[in-house]
Amino acid sequence: MFGDVGKMMKQVNEMKASMKAAQKELQDLILDGHNRDKKIRIKINGEMEIKEIKIDEDLLKVQTEEFEREMLAAVRDSISKAKKAAADKLGKITGGLNLPGM
Repeated sequence: MFGDVGKMMKQVNEMKASMKAAQKELQDLILDGHNRDKKIRIKINGEMEIKEIKIDEDLLKVQTEEFEREMLAAVRDSISKAKKAAADKLGKITGGLNLPGM
């Protein structure tokens, strides 16, 4: 019985180490998001921190509502890519388990 507990604790510690390494990789991972015509480009890391925004000069000449729609599309694309990258990376470690806080 105690052997099983020791084995389980070892697995938990290995998972913790793997999670820490994966989180570091997500910090360093840079993804490119954009609106549909790529006039707004956003660099975001795997932890959903926006690192850079580039806006095509022509897009700054359009109406505010259109610009806001295009910016929102680029932000959503970036966040979606970051969430997918995190889910893929962490899912490999957790075996697809939905663990709180991960």
